[in-house]
Amino acid sequence: MQCAQAQGSVLILRPDLTLENCVASGFVVLADSSDVMAQQITSDSLGVAFLWGFGAVMTFWFLGFKVGIARKLISKS
Repeated sequence: MQCAQAQGSVLILRPDLTLENCVASGFVVLADSSDVMAQQITSDSLGVAFLWGFGAVMTFWFLGFKVGIARKLISKS
């Protein structure tokens, strides 16, 4: 357990405070970062993020390819 408080862009950590003192002092309790990361990132979320990114790249590449063909056809006529 760690107590943390954000002041601007700085995060102040106070591991010496107990749970009661942490909340009373205006700090929030942070969970262990490895536990939080293990719960948030899954293979499904990685797969979805990869497919969205790959799909976006392929879509814009295809769109650029078609625009290039159209420009060549228009310039020839």
